[in-house]
Amino acid sequence: MLKLDNIVKVYKSGDEEVKALKGVNIEFRESEFVSILRSKWLW
Repeated sequence: MLKLDNIVKVYKSGDEEVKALKGVNIEFRESEFVSILRSKWLW
């Protein structure tokens, strides 16, 4: 099983901090196929 706890992502936009993820929890079962994608410009 894959388990992610309390995931946080904060990035700067000018002088401001933007909280894109705040305390996200995810669990996946053992037999599931998981793919996590991102937009290149967000990171």
